[in-house]
Amino acid sequence: MKEIKFKISDPLNINQFFEVLEDKSVWCEKDKYVRRGANWVPNREFTLRFSELLIPNTEKIKRLFSKKSKYNYGIYILLFNDFDQYYVGIAARYSKLDKNKNLSDIKDPEGFLTRLRKHRAKCTGTYNNINHTESWRDFAAERFEFYKNNKVKDIMSDCQLSFILFDDHEQNRVNDKGLLEELEDHVNQSNISKIVGEGYSNFSPIATTKNKELSYIPILTRFDIKTLI
Repeated sequence: MKEIKFKISDPLNINQFFEVLEDKSVWCEKDKYVRRGANWVPNREFTLRFSELLIPNTEKIKRLFSKKSKYNYGIYILLFNDFDQYYVGIAARYSKLDKNKNLSDIKDPEGFLTRLRKHRAKCTGTYNNINHTESWRDFAAERFEFYKNNKVKDIMSDCQLSFILFDDHEQNRVNDKGLLEELEDHVNQSNISKIVGEGYSNFSPIATTKNKELSYIPILTRFDIKTLI
């Protein structure tokens, strides 16, 4: 079995990357989510544009998460310390297998920043015409009540971010989405503390992933993302 090398960053608070604006809209007490078309969305007013969901703190961070940046693709891990839960997601760049197992290019790849903005909306129950799946609906409702009862504004101050990047993404551009999905499931099925470090052994995943057997051996090496921001 071949080896693929990756770099993994130590968890860093999300506020060190982005400004997270508080959603100050009133959230309906009775029906917190409603169906609009095919999407489940929070039953509250639209107050934050998509670009306002996460605002890069500096121009350097903005460039780091630009579409052409090699650091904008891979796996991201959200760690929610107030709830002992985490989420693993992917941002593929080059290609994927279609339903017929034919290789096709990813025409408009979503990098980390786009993916993270969507999950910020899901995390805080913010309306932005994004579908909120059941696991995120449950998590956001619990989160909202927790911070409301503690009289603390939710700017995701409990959330840490960790990134896993290909050591050489160009060399692994063929079906990089599939390769990342395999590693995503491996991370999700493992004790997260084995992946990101000690202190997270009691954490459980917010959402499950499809079981995908690894077709390669992932070699993870630590790197300090603070050197990039």
